Amino acid sequence: LNDLFEFVPYDEGEEAAPWGWMRVDQETAPGPRLATTASTIGGKAAVMGGWDPQTTGSGGVILEDVALLDLDTLEWTLDGAPPLPDGPTSRHVSATVRTADGKSVICLHNHRCTDHVLLLSQEEGGDVSWEKQAVSGDVPSSRGLHCASAIDGGIERGVVIFGGAAQDQAMSNEAFFLDANIWRWTKLDCGDKVPPPRAGASMCQLDERTVILFGGATPGSSGLVGLNDLWILQIDPNKGKGTWTCLMEHGSSDANVRVKPPGRNAATLSLVDTLSLPKSCGIGRDEKAYLLQGGWDPFRVTFNDMFVLKVKSC
Repeated sequence: LNDLFEFVPYDEGEEAAPWGWMRVDQETAPGPRLATTASTIGGKAAVMGGWDPQTTGSGGVILEDVALLDLDTLEWTLDGAPPLPDGPTSRHVSATVRTADGKSVICLHNHRCTDHVLLLSQEEGGDVSWEKQAVSGDVPSSRGLHCASAIDGGIERGVVIFGGAAQDQAMSNEAFFLDANIWRWTKLDCGDKVPPPRAGASMCQLDERTVILFGGATPGSSGLVGLNDLWILQIDPNKGKGTWTCLMEHGSSDANVRVKPPGRNAATLSLVDTLSLPKSCGIGRDEKAYLLQGGWDPFRVTFNDMFVLKVKSC
């Protein structure tokens, strides 16, 4: 599919007004795809690569195009950025980070990034360009279907990646941090208490040194299992340490959780303004709200549901 939806905030002054996901009419749009990634830069969302399955049995086409969506007008520019310099790619990840000079760039990591990452930046004149940024340190092995989130703690800034699957389908539960000041990878020492290996999980920044992880798919006795566990990872980049805490175990019920999404991978998890949600969600000013949308319980069901996760610091 290549349809586009906008999340319309709840209007407390007009209770009857529609809110939530609304379809956007598009005169032009990038072609259909899945297993893609998108990040923002300069007031635009960049959709990069992916896989167009095309007709059943054809094998589809891996894509290398980059389309830019103006976040004010919700109009697409299909020729505003050069294609991916590494060639067609899917099952990759990206995050918007600040470099040592304070410039915002999109950092993209795919299965070919064994000695570099790809950076998409926008110049003052508006031109968008790619560069291959060499990396050092504990470079992650080749993988796809991993998840990523930016971390920005002022001096400490970079990208956290977790999990994913190698070409032989072996899944990982490793966590890495890429320091965007010096472009050096560190494999985080997380001890023994870690999430099970998985692919297609959802990850989002919680605070300056913490990311939140939900779901994914992991191998089971009768095929892939869609997970619905919830974890946080607190990192100490200087010591190369990470600490995982499980907030919600995988399973159909939890005495401490009133509502629990069914297990899934390939969902989106996004931080949203608490004021964009109805008061019935019960979110306080000192809490954060994350929107979980869609996903897939492998080979069983595709979801179009929506859940709100409330997180409060202890």
